[in-house]
Amino acid sequence: MRKSFSFALSTIAVFLFAGSERVFAQSETPKVEVGVQFSVIRFSDLVVTEPGFGVRFTYNINKHLAVEAEGNIFPRDSFPGGHKSEALFGVKAGARSRRVGLFGKIRPGFMNFTNFDRAFGPCSSNCPSQPPPLNFSETDFALDVGAVAEFYTSRRTFIRVDVGDTIVHSNSGEKIFLLGSVLPNGIVGTRIAIRSTSHYPQLNVGVGFRLPGKERGQGSDHIGKPQKRAPRYEIGVQFVSLSINPHSIICFDVCLVGSDRKYTEPGGGARFTYNLTNNIGLEAEGNLFPRGHLDIFGPMGRMTQGQFGAKVGKRFKRLGAFGKIRPGFVSFSKVSHLVSTSTVTFDGRQFTIGQFGFRKERFFSTDVGGVVEFYPSRHLMTRVDLGDTIIRYGEIDAPGNSLSGAIQRIPPETRHNFQFAAGIGLRF
Repeated sequence: MRKSFSFALSTIAVFLFAGSERVFAQSETPKVEVGVQFSVIRFSDLVVTEPGFGVRFTYNINKHLAVEAEGNIFPRDSFPGGHKSEALFGVKAGARSRRVGLFGKIRPGFMNFTNFDRAFGPCSSNCPSQPPPLNFSETDFALDVGAVAEFYTSRRTFIRVDVGDTIVHSNSGEKIFLLGSVLPNGIVGTRIAIRSTSHYPQLNVGVGFRLPGKERGQGSDHIGKPQKRAPRYEIGVQFVSLSINPHSIICFDVCLVGSDRKYTEPGGGARFTYNLTNNIGLEAEGNLFPRGHLDIFGPMGRMTQGQFGAKVGKRFKRLGAFGKIRPGFVSFSKVSHLVSTSTVTFDGRQFTIGQFGFRKERFFSTDVGGVVEFYPSRHLMTRVDLGDTIIRYGEIDAPGNSLSGAIQRIPPETRHNFQFAAGIGLRF
């Protein structure tokens, strides 16, 4: 990793002295920036430091405020966690001089781990013999909070250094792992406990390019002025992450607790908005979650989502903030249902057993939360949604694991599920 970091610093040093144009006055800040970077993150509870690389896009609303999207990949397949990647979407705010810019940043997003090995129960240094752990991937909510320093080497080039705390919230709760060997009498090794919410220090060092565009006076970047009549129609696409919180307790001969079965599904979708006024808009949104989830004791398969409702809030020249409430549905492609029943006799007693199948089923949902929109131009927008998708599950028939309980009915229940979305849109 030291060699990789030294190479990154050498590359940046060459870049620093390569700019031949004079450093420009910051009243002429270009609007669009793109960049590449070397990244290193310390997963303290995973006992591993990962080097990686990424790209970044920035739109400068004015010289003090910008919206950003960033993606990083950590390609090394290390244990535990496997390959790791992150995507972040948010804002930076601060001040610029002729040669230096200093900013604070806050950017929500997600982090993906491709391979976890879940251990079976807590252990100290020795576990009894048991089947191999289950491999699974996981996508968790992340929040990047920290500081940014930019050094302007020329009118179109700059160097950027980020230092921050990447806060990752695990949707499956605390996880237990073992580092060690599998011996005839069990697993011997070191116990690793990953907390539900972990703090990981992260450093990014990179270079950026400022794309030419139409220059405007400093005063035109002011975002506090109310926006003139907004365009009537908006269409957009987005990345979506939905953290499913299953039924709280499902009991057959044993009980399964829902908090241990949480999972996060990544997906994508499209949105249409009709703005009645500057403050009120009617919306329809559809999302698809293509990964098929397996849950023998509940809804599973691929998920789709449709929400229809309103957003209400306030628009300024470059920024809009809204609250939203949108009823709709969330559907699962495979939900267990009872097809038929029959009677069997065993040990002189009669038992009713069921024949089960799968079908697609929709459950009522309500999306409640907040929306932040950024307007780079009159016809272009970026949008970030944070909300609670409330799903009302109906009664579900499922097979039991004994003759005395061959047919089980999971009762109706309402569950709260965190949802994050980030995307772009066109206004006309």
